[in-house]
Amino acid sequence: MTVAARRECSGARSQVHRGMLLAVVVLTACASLTPEGEKVRITTNPQATAGCTFLASVKGKFDADLRNEAAKVGANLVFNQTQPNEIHIWQHGEAYSCPVAKAVPAQSHG
Repeated sequence: MTVAARRECSGARSQVHRGMLLAVVVLTACASLTPEGEKVRITTNPQATAGCTFLASVKGKFDADLRNEAAKVGANLVFNQTQPNEIHIWQHGEAYSCPVAKAVPAQSHG
């Protein structure tokens, strides 16, 4: 391989690495939980909302977005209504305020 060809390959690899790093940074930034959002649980189990008060509908591109949006309205639980087989850009959920943080397993979509 000639010196010029090696430089060209090296430059192309460098651009690919920079592109991958940028994608990781962007995705991480988009999916960051706020300190308030960290306190919000997310579930796909409708039984987890029993005894809770509905506060608002929320949407976001990632689970973290749903949790952050729910925290803004004072919720401590999000029921994620997005079906796993749906092609979607936005996830939709319901934000709830629950009196006790109860451990209810997420419903599986099998």
